[in-house]
Amino acid sequence: MKPSSYRWNLVAIQALAPEFAPTGAYPGFQQINGNHPWKYAVPNGFIEYQARILRKSKIVYFNFALAKEMGLVAKEHPNELNPELEKAIISTFALRIVNEHDQLAGETYPAKDLKAHRYMATRYLQLQHNCKTGTTSGDGRSIWNGQFLAPNGTAWDVSSCGTGVTRLSPGSVQEGRPVKTGDNQVSYGSGLADIDEGLTAAILSESFHARGILTERTLVVLESPSGDGINVRTAKNLLRPSHLFLHLKQGNQLMLKSALDFHIAKQIHNRDGAPAREADKYDVFLGQVARSYAEFTARLEDEYIFCWLDWDGDNMLMGGGIIDYGSIRQFGLCHHRYRYDDVNRFSTNLKEQKTKARHLVQTFVQMVHFVRTGEKKDFHAFASSSFLKTFDRKFRESQQRFLLQRTGLSEKQSLHLIHKHPKLVQNYEKTFRFFERKESRRGMRATADGVNNPAIFAAHALLRELPRQLLLDEHALEVPAFLEIMQTPYLTKKEMKLVDYYGPHVKRFQSLYMEILKAANSGRSLRRALLEAAMRASQQNSLDYATGDGILNVVDHLLEKRKQLSRKEFHRIVEAFIHHQQARPSKMKLRKKSRRVLETLLTIVHENKFTV
Repeated sequence: MKPSSYRWNLVAIQALAPEFAPTGAYPGFQQINGNHPWKYAVPNGFIEYQARILRKSKIVYFNFALAKEMGLVAKEHPNELNPELEKAIISTFALRIVNEHDQLAGETYPAKDLKAHRYMATRYLQLQHNCKTGTTSGDGRSIWNGQFLAPNGTAWDVSSCGTGVTRLSPGSVQEGRPVKTGDNQVSYGSGLADIDEGLTAAILSESFHARGILTERTLVVLESPSGDGINVRTAKNLLRPSHLFLHLKQGNQLMLKSALDFHIAKQIHNRDGAPAREADKYDVFLGQVARSYAEFTARLEDEYIFCWLDWDGDNMLMGGGIIDYGSIRQFGLCHHRYRYDDVNRFSTNLKEQKTKARHLVQTFVQMVHFVRTGEKKDFHAFASSSFLKTFDRKFRESQQRFLLQRTGLSEKQSLHLIHKHPKLVQNYEKTFRFFERKESRRGMRATADGVNNPAIFAAHALLRELPRQLLLDEHALEVPAFLEIMQTPYLTKKEMKLVDYYGPHVKRFQSLYMEILKAANSGRSLRRALLEAAMRASQQNSLDYATGDGILNVVDHLLEKRKQLSRKEFHRIVEAFIHHQQARPSKMKLRKKSRRVLETLLTIVHENKFTV
């Protein structure tokens, strides 16, 4: 491939932003000034706003680990704020847009508080809007702060939520008039965010990132003078499928091609995409999308992570990852019936995520055909695409590989079994899913924010504990002992007594479990195989992750205790809890009061370990 193939896009990423003369101890922040190459690549893909600094804002949380990874601060920088760093953060991120309502009202602000450059709110499809072609939808309470080019050349996108209501918000569109920021009488229309949203996203995203899941990450959580939150997120690429689908729905081939070429160029620039000849680049892109979306969706199922996927492609990253933690929940069990109640609609559920992801891949195939030919064929014309077959194969392989690794096998052993013993793996998976997806006989019931029929077995606990039990006694477990390993609050005494019903399933699972271990450990003793499985399964099947209910209660308690702690101690507690969620010990020293707060947070996690 010749370097000139993507020259226009790469120049846009690297050089079209206006030059600046960095000053001070933290010059990287000055790059993040509203300029972003998306403005050059897709001129109708955004609207712009002037922004002003909210001077008396406070820093609630700053992600030093992420800032160091990006190159915003030096790696040797202590994990503590100082006046100069605080000033850089406030002036860069504590922003409020001057929206249409402000302009009509003739609002004026001190010149020193007004930022020099304008900030974009991007256009993309959104399920909440009546218009399904994206003419009115996009960032309704967010702006893109810009792009940061790290010292190593990596391009990071940065955006903030809670910076004021834009005319792309559902509330503004429904009202048919400019809406004042902070107007709580307008549904989806205040333009503000809460601090608890930012802390929740910070904790969950760092946990998911540590587990190898592609996700946006929280850089800063701010508190505005009025007590609202401004939550700053970053990733190497914050584009969503909906940013491109907008142009497909509108039949705008020129803008769609420009947006797609921009995305491909940026992925290559960041070494997250494979270079290809100009003639092949779209096929390479589709292959990457099919594989990454398949693995991502299989991972969501395996981890019991609810992510509301739908036709608009709004709630995920283009690369196959998580964005917008308002629609994300970590389940403690395989609650595959759970649906979120969004006032006038229910969400998809855990098992339906695969079908939705497959539809997104099919839409990408339709989109690329339109880019290449200018002909917008019907979505269903691409139902037999080879890229959908790629998705199906990758999904099944990923689904089985994740299960075998949870069982305690290495990745190499797992792939060997999938390819050399497919029938054994299929039978083993089938018996495991029987227990994993077994539901309460009570049926659907209301939850705090939706409906669910809870799963009754902690199947991941079975995979963690079974090899330990078999190391003590290699004889198969009796039905009561087997079921007891997976006991949850949803497993009734009556259910536990159904020995005749569960007996054949228990016997079959244990038989297949031993076959799996023997096939994966040919030539090794059974005890050695069990010992290695126990060690790996213990790491793979943690019950210490905060569930959706758990994280809400954790953050509520954190904010309740915040006034009793210094900012430094509060920050240390947040970081220590994040380390716990990343399954790595924290070396930070906490005062006695702070240790008690952290212990309470861990107790809350434990008490909610089986919830949605």
